[in-house]
Amino acid sequence: MRVSPEQDALIEQRTVGLSSLYLAVNGELVGVLAIADPINPGVPEAIARLRALGFSHIVMLTGDNEVAAARIAAQAGITEFEANLLPEDKHAYVERLREQGRRVVMAGDGVNDSPSLSAANVGVAMGNGTAIAREVADITLVQSDMAALVGLRHLSCELMRRMSATSMQVIAFNSALLALGIAGVITPQTSSLLHNSSTVLFSMRDMRAYAL
Repeated sequence: MRVSPEQDALIEQRTVGLSSLYLAVNGELVGVLAIADPINPGVPEAIARLRALGFSHIVMLTGDNEVAAARIAAQAGITEFEANLLPEDKHAYVERLREQGRRVVMAGDGVNDSPSLSAANVGVAMGNGTAIAREVADITLVQSDMAALVGLRHLSCELMRRMSATSMQVIAFNSALLALGIAGVITPQTSSLLHNSSTVLFSMRDMRAYAL
């Protein structure tokens, strides 16, 4: 397909920040479709919350062209992106991050994201994702917006905090039982009863529903 310098300049002027599809007949340019891909509402807020929850390195990987990717990244509040990527390019990028010792969480919803979802430490498929994306991912979200990913991160942090606190309490309680038993303050039967009772009570407490 032949595109004259005048046509190229006009196309660039009219399609700033958009993804362009060229239409040609017998090698001659007859039209250009400029496609806008707006971000979902709430994405900038979700990105900011993910950073607050510990994600220090957020990168957007996309098959869109450089201009369109820059526009979307700016709207989303993402400072780093890679554009014009094929599925194998996304996979290679994730592999490079892992070779650097990074723990990688990859979120995606399409067939093109499947190789990188499987390569990440944790692959997260969005609720509207393709069947293959859901199949290879470690986690599949019910919802399809970024708020669900924020909720997942928040929930995992809180549950880890709950488990860590319970572990410390169990260690402290059992250590106290051992000390009292060695000192002869309580009998082995009493120590065994208290140990088993505390296990049941701690377990029942941690089985309660967690509300975000």
